[in-house]
Amino acid sequence: MTVVRRALMRIGGPNSVSWPAFWVTYALLVIGHFLVSGPLSISVPERLLLVTVTQAASFAPLLLLYRLAHRSAGERPRPMRALGFFAVSGALRGLVLAWLLSLADPNQPPQWLYRASAGVLTVTLTLSIVAVLVDGSRTHAQRMASLLAAQSAISESREVLQARVTRRNEQLVAGIRQSLEAEIGTLDPDFPQEALDQLQFMVSDVVQPMSLELTREIPWLSRTPAVPPVKLEWRPLLQAATSGHPFAPFVTGLIMFVMGVPTAQLLAPEAVVQTQLGLLLAPAAALALANQVVGWIPDAWGLVRRGAWTLLALVAASALCGLLLVGIAQTTDRSTAIFVTAGFFTAVLGALIALARATIAEQTRVEGLLSQATEHARWALARVAQVLWFEQMALAQTLHGPVQSQISAAAIRLEDAVRTSAETAGLISSVRESILGALSHLDARAVEPVSLPLSVERLVALWSQVCVIDVDLPHGIVHNLSDDPPAERCAADIVVEGAANAIRHSEATHVTISFAAVADCDPLRPELLITVRDNGEGPIGRDRSGLGTEFLEQTTVGWTLEALDDGHVLTARIPTLRPVAAQT
Repeated sequence: MTVVRRALMRIGGPNSVSWPAFWVTYALLVIGHFLVSGPLSISVPERLLLVTVTQAASFAPLLLLYRLAHRSAGERPRPMRALGFFAVSGALRGLVLAWLLSLADPNQPPQWLYRASAGVLTVTLTLSIVAVLVDGSRTHAQRMASLLAAQSAISESREVLQARVTRRNEQLVAGIRQSLEAEIGTLDPDFPQEALDQLQFMVSDVVQPMSLELTREIPWLSRTPAVPPVKLEWRPLLQAATSGHPFAPFVTGLIMFVMGVPTAQLLAPEAVVQTQLGLLLAPAAALALANQVVGWIPDAWGLVRRGAWTLLALVAASALCGLLLVGIAQTTDRSTAIFVTAGFFTAVLGALIALARATIAEQTRVEGLLSQATEHARWALARVAQVLWFEQMALAQTLHGPVQSQISAAAIRLEDAVRTSAETAGLISSVRESILGALSHLDARAVEPVSLPLSVERLVALWSQVCVIDVDLPHGIVHNLSDDPPAERCAADIVVEGAANAIRHSEATHVTISFAAVADCDPLRPELLITVRDNGEGPIGRDRSGLGTEFLEQTTVGWTLEALDDGHVLTARIPTLRPVAAQT
């Protein structure tokens, strides 16, 4: 986004009309009126009252219309509409002031055209500059709040969320243990057939559904941190506004040139062309010198000294601009008014534009920090979700392995005893104790390591009769993932599910799977890029029994699924414990 487009979005944003804009335009109206209009037959308090009424009469409709229009249009910036509102407000201000002055002093010509055009140019340009400054400042505060929230999410993902994962797994284990112990407690030695039926029920309707549900359950972590309130930090803005070359000489001169179109006719009617030319060149030359002076400030200076030196340079440049303009206009009747007016508006516009530029620059810097913090938070949250998924697989495997095997073995022993009419009372008591002993595996569960090369090899063999699956799996990636079981498990699950979805739902006959290190990621947040490309047709369906969207959302840093002319491509970036090597 260019600087001009960014400024236009500020003008059309929700902060275009604000109280700072009211006071700035009011101050410029008061000072400009007394400098340009000259002496009148009415007193100073009466003139001040007329100017105040004029400001209220022009700003109140602007505020009302803009709020109503902006509310109906939502949050979308509309710069052209805002500029139109500014122009209407400026014209209204000029006409109201001309009418009030003609009523207060009948001998004073209304100057309808002059005051209306002066109002349009002055108000439109001033409100535009203030809108950029105010909207940028408030947006900067909001960005800082989001940055703090993202940093809070990082801390939560590393500390609080890990504690939640541990607590959640403890609750799962306690619930499973309680359910199985309740079922075991119903085994009655006096009714061996019922006990056998109960054991078979535990295998088919309790343990197996529990283990299967764990493999389907998606780890859920909140990715929407609360945004804390934050105050605008003016120090970085002032630091930026007093460093380097803060002023915009050409832009200030151009604005002075436009604003001076009606004023030059009034202050120097015999030298309008020279005065207009001076309004363009004098501020540009004076502020260019001021930039050079500010550029001499040593880096070791504090903010107070920098601010004082910058302000002194601006005041000197404004005075120089006034002197240059008096010399260019070559008039003696209104030389003081020309000097004061040119100097005042050069100082005000120079300061406002410098602050606006500093605000945009500071916001750009903060947006960069915010983007980095957000990526860090997303990486950390995905990593925690990987660990949670890995621990769920360990719990599911424990249920499916030692616990289910012990119950199945007990059922077989009891079935043999019932068939041979052997004594079953002691056997049922022994079975009960052996199953309760097997439940201890829930506390010391260990997941069976998942080998990514083996998973891919099995995948290729499974679908070999219906689909050709090509795999690019560099040796360096295999080596690094062997030390990172959670990431290796997630990578295996993603490619198995991605290929299966392409074959089952899109009737793909050729699938290509590739693994590569993400080249542009932060070395402290390494990532692995997984790509699954197929030649299937139509959309890829998502069965609820598969991993699906929720799994990808939670355990990846980012993922996409696109339909191409010749098939589909699924890409997923998963966090890894250390940078993955790309060598083959």
